[in-house]
Parts: sequence; C-alpha cells; structure tokens
Amino acid sequence: MNAPQSATTRTSALTGVLLLDAAGRVTAANSAARTLWQADTGGLIGQLFASLFAFEIVSSDPDFLDAQWDALLASALNRDVTLSAQPRTGDPVTVSVRIEPLPDASAGYLVTAQPPLLAAPASDASGRADERMAALALLADQGTAGFFDLHLAAGQVSFSPAWKKIL
Repeated sequence: MNAPQSATTRTSALTGVLLLDAAGRVTAANSAARTLWQADTGGLIGQLFASLFAFEIVSSDPDFLDAQWDALLASALNRDVTLSAQPRTGDPVTVSVRIEPLPDASAGYLVTAQPPLLAAPASDASGRADERMAALALLADQGTAGFFDLHLAAGQVSFSPAWKKIL
C-alpha cells in the first residue's frame, strides 16, 4: 500500500516551473508545466510565454506579442498574479503565476505556475521554500546560470553543470 502524499508534495508536483530568456521565450520546463500546457518534452521550448495564456485580445503581430510580454512582466514580476493558462486542447485553466529574475537579470526569468488553491499564502514561507527548491533544481539541471553551494557543516561543495562549464 502506498503512503499518502503530504500536501506539500502534492503542491510541488503541481507547480509548473519554466525558465525564460530575457525576451520571454521558454528555454526549459518541468513536467508539471508540460502537463499543464499539454506539451511533450520539448513542446514548450521556444514558445513565447505570453502565448501560453488566454487573453481577451489575441494577435500574432510581433509588436503586439512584445507588448503582451511587457505587460505580463510588469504585472507578475516578484508577485503572484492570477491568469488563464491555455492548454493545447480544452478550456483555459486558472493559475497563479509568479515571475522572478534570475540572478543575472540579462539571463532571463524563473516562472512558477500553479492552481491558485494550492498557491502558498504570502505568510507561509514553507510552501515558498519547496517551490523555490524545485525551481532551483530545474535551474541547476537546465539553466545557463552557473552557481555553487557551500555545505559548510558537511565540508562539501556542490557545483551546477553550468558552473563546471565556466571553470
């Protein structure tokens, strides 16, 4: 018999994490994000982030898409906003989205998307910690930002793949 999952585990499993370049194109996505948007392994890569949502006004004009990205960035940068994610088939799904700049702002952004009922309240730091750990794991595995982590108590140092490339 399987042990029941904790609420934190279920929430982390449903948190879509995307890495975006500075222009708002998806460069990496975890399995929860691919499930949300009904995409295969590489299906979100190269997509404009703004094109993943349902809006009242839609256009394929590049200037319009740039304006949508600018509006999304202005509204969701370092704060949670509620948007309608548009899966490939079916009705839009309400999600809570947060965009955070990567340590090197020119490198892009880290985006989390999850159902609003599962979004951690602003006062709940533990939910945010799990979400950030999932995001950091994605960044470490697929990101272009190199970093290392010092485990002083254990006397260990961990390097991201990108950091090893830099060395």
